[in-house]
Amino acid sequence: MKKLVFLFAFIVFASCEKDEEFTPTLTIENIDAVAERVIEVRLVGLEFLNLNIEAGTSKTFSLTDGMLGGMGNVNIDFKIDCNGTQSYYKSMNVNYYTNNDGKNTIIRITDIDPNDTTPMSCGDSNWSIVP
Repeated sequence: MKKLVFLFAFIVFASCEKDEEFTPTLTIENIDAVAERVIEVRLVGLEFLNLNIEAGTSKTFSLTDGMLGGMGNVNIDFKIDCNGTQSYYKSMNVNYYTNNDGKNTIIRITDIDPNDTTPMSCGDSNWSIVP
């Protein structure tokens, strides 16, 4: 009986340990926003610079240094380059508690009107958090 109790305690401890050791990630997907490319991503205590997330590409960031501001209502700032002529900043709030159990959050960038044949303008994109 003692062995059974010990085994049960070990299983509970081991499963609790795994839950605490996950590393949250952030994926930026630029599906078809051809006039825009993400060149910087910043979170509290973390920054990813010199990026080139252009249309048709994605990048996943491992947030191994932790979420210094916590897992809820995380502000993410982006710097977007528009064909090398101008740039702008965009901010989004993400709640890692409600997105895929806090493990990976995907932010998807798409052309706001992909069927339009005129060139996309800077800032004419749709940004969404993929559940």
